[in-house]
Amino acid sequence: MDSETLKIARALPLFSSLSDDDLDCLSSAEIVNYREGDIVVENGAPAEHFYVSIEGEVSLYRLYDEQEILMGVARPGVFMGEIFILLDMPWITGRVTTPQAKLLRMKSEDFWRMLESAKLFCARSCAYPRPGFVIWRGFLFNARNLSRLDQWRQDLPMN
Repeated sequence: MDSETLKIARALPLFSSLSDDDLDCLSSAEIVNYREGDIVVENGAPAEHFYVSIEGEVSLYRLYDEQEILMGVARPGVFMGEIFILLDMPWITGRVTTPQAKLLRMKSEDFWRMLESAKLFCARSCAYPRPGFVIWRGFLFNARNLSRLDQWRQDLPMN
């Protein structure tokens, strides 16, 4: 990882408590710039990357029949992709909805390395929650919300 990417990663809340040695899990991370309307990831694409939003917004859509339903918006500091990697399931669509967006993109192999590191999983015994704990907490929250949305959609009357 180059020094500019390291500086940006260090400023992200998810990685701010890590030492330079701990940031080794980001060795293949890169900063990717997008313009409004760009597709970050296509609906049904394999879970090959984990993203952290640096600036701008990425809206996440799920396709139901022929209709796109907004599932959430990733704003600066928010991560996305953990559900798809952890569950080995295809992505929903991610589209940039601001004039520009900047994301840190990390390969799924490095995401798994980050979670496997015990030092990165410390939660309450550390001064700051570590990325592994934050990601698991976010995963559970997002999975719960997806389940609720699916249940809500199934309960809708069909015309």
